[in-house]
Amino acid sequence: MKQLNHLTEPGQKYLPFLECLDRVNLIIQRADDLEQMMQSLLHEMLAMFDCDRAWLLYPCDPQAETWEIPMECTRPAYPGAMAAGVKHPMEAHIAETMQLCLDRQEPFTLRPGIDVSDPAEAARQYQVESMLCLAIYPKTGKPWLFGLHQCSHPRVWHTNEKRLFNEIGNRVSEGLNSLLITRDLQDSEERFRHAFEFAGIGMGLLTMEGRWIRANQVICTMLGYEESQLQQLTFQELTHPDDLIAGQDELQRLVSGEVPFIQIEKRYRHRNGHYVWAKLTTSIVRDDKQQPRYFVSQIENIDQRKHAEDELALLSFALNRVGESVFLMSEDARFRYINDEVCRQLGYTRDELLHKLTVPDIDPGCPLSRWQAHWQELKREQTITLESKHTSKSGKQIPVEINANYFEYNNQGYNLALVRNVSERKRAELAQQEVEQALREQEVKFRQMAENIEEVFWLTDISKEQVLYVSPAYETIWGLNRDNLYQFPKQWINAIHPEDRDRVYWAAHHLQASGEYDLEYRVIQPDGTVRHIHDRAFPIHDESGEAYRIAGIAQDISYRKEQAAHIHYLAYHDALTDLPNRALVMDRLAHASA
Repeated sequence: MKQLNHLTEPGQKYLPFLECLDRVNLIIQRADDLEQMMQSLLHEMLAMFDCDRAWLLYPCDPQAETWEIPMECTRPAYPGAMAAGVKHPMEAHIAETMQLCLDRQEPFTLRPGIDVSDPAEAARQYQVESMLCLAIYPKTGKPWLFGLHQCSHPRVWHTNEKRLFNEIGNRVSEGLNSLLITRDLQDSEERFRHAFEFAGIGMGLLTMEGRWIRANQVICTMLGYEESQLQQLTFQELTHPDDLIAGQDELQRLVSGEVPFIQIEKRYRHRNGHYVWAKLTTSIVRDDKQQPRYFVSQIENIDQRKHAEDELALLSFALNRVGESVFLMSEDARFRYINDEVCRQLGYTRDELLHKLTVPDIDPGCPLSRWQAHWQELKREQTITLESKHTSKSGKQIPVEINANYFEYNNQGYNLALVRNVSERKRAELAQQEVEQALREQEVKFRQMAENIEEVFWLTDISKEQVLYVSPAYETIWGLNRDNLYQFPKQWINAIHPEDRDRVYWAAHHLQASGEYDLEYRVIQPDGTVRHIHDRAFPIHDESGEAYRIAGIAQDISYRKEQAAHIHYLAYHDALTDLPNRALVMDRLAHASA
């Protein structure tokens, strides 16, 4: 500084000043990070100004609750007054000093206890005789305070020193601004990296052509690929063809800037070949000219939810396709669900049945008092088959056969009843009065047995490789655990009588999808019992009209088979002597003469 103060020859006046600035510029230009630049610069300040301390304080804000010294360089005889990086509470004299610096645009000289209200004790504690400081303003964050301490002796700071200090302060501010922005960018990138890698949902970056740039672990796990493998693919290659076509319009609107983001549900192909449902939220990062650079996508796995929704929709759809009325009732005799067949049979609207009517309104033979007794019996027996009469909206009496099934869900009891209109059967029974007397005893036995017959309702995928649902009656008719059927879908076919198995297997794979499946066959229970089954099935179609599920009802008709054989026998044999009767003789003569 002696050179700077005393060189006054023409042409030489600014040489030391410029040399000092060049040294500062070189330090800033060579710096790789904030700490390196500040340490080198503060060390240079000690030599350049022949002072005892050089430091940076942050924030230079009198309203702040705390402040700290991020950087400080001192001479050995005067170690740092404050530990670097430690936050200190704001005191009145510190706030006053900061305000004085903020109010001035040029360096400000301070003498503790004289220029500010710092008590003499504080000046003695900090060993500060004179101070030169300047508020600097990087473009990011709050102002900083750049300062020098002279501790060895009182010092008067000359104009040239202030001027140089001011110029250095401007350069420090610019350097701080650049490096702080870089540090913030690095911190932001690090936060983004952590958010990207550790997000609970899938996150990916893709080129505008659809090729994967980055994919976090959630996406990799969801689709079964390593990130390096995904980077060789495009989202188009992994998207279900139907969804790819459906999403083109939305994608075009996003690229054109009509919408800031799109959110769609689509299917991604897993590495194993199956498709996974996901909710995709995608936006575009654009450059300064608003040209698209790349996609940022969030992908949430909703496969389980979609399958649950599909199963519920399919079950409801299937129930609306069956020929029986389906009621779901609660203990208060109210209807919680009805299928379309109920409305067709009774003539009521869905709203009337669900919100205005109860069981006694359609079944006068079951008042509330009887309903409660019926409910307790059903709860005890779990399954009851009975006959009753339903009254339609027009007053028509409809004879019905009811298969009631009790179950609990969320601690609430329900009755799922399959109700069949047996008007045709009743009329057929009346038309056969000539044989009713002979069959009366057998009919009683048949009805007793029919009350315990359970029908099996089942759902499978189109390939027959997965059983989606099977009713508890399966365990009664097949004699097998239905939980095992879910794990081993071919269990049901293995139980079929060997003479019927090939025929049923072929029909299951060739006729069910077309709705032509209507078979009778035999099953052999684990104890060797053979049961006759009447099995019907029909396809369930998706929105595109493709069959992708099969629903069916299997009924144990073993008793019916036995009764048919017995009736045939009675028709041609005398009930008392068990000998062939006239009908058999005439039938034989007719065949002989034919």
